[in-house]
Amino acid sequence: MKDQKGVLVAINGTIAGLEFVSRTEAYRRLHDRIIGSYAIEAMLHERVGYGAIEPGSFIEEIMGADEKSYPSAGYGRDHRYTSDHITGSALTYRGEVVHSVFFSLGNDCSKTG
Repeated sequence: MKDQKGVLVAINGTIAGLEFVSRTEAYRRLHDRIIGSYAIEAMLHERVGYGAIEPGSFIEEIMGADEKSYPSAGYGRDHRYTSDHITGSALTYRGEVVHSVFFSLGNDCSKTG
């Protein structure tokens, strides 16, 4: 997609992760590598049936996660997020998210049925 800045990936009907990059040009350069890493992850899973995914539940889990924030090694701040269902991180600079990535810990919060 022309203006794509991120991707939400599901494997076997379960959300595996979410990745966001603030600039479309940067995301365009990273897209194939991001998708490739999830494709490798998918090959490690036994193929099973799946139900509908609920992205809203995954986003709610991110929003409710415990956050710790530290000065970044470079510019900005490094934010770390943890909950019973997800882990993730974000880099912010001047209050704007530059890059964020969140992964499911396998005890699914994104599936219905």
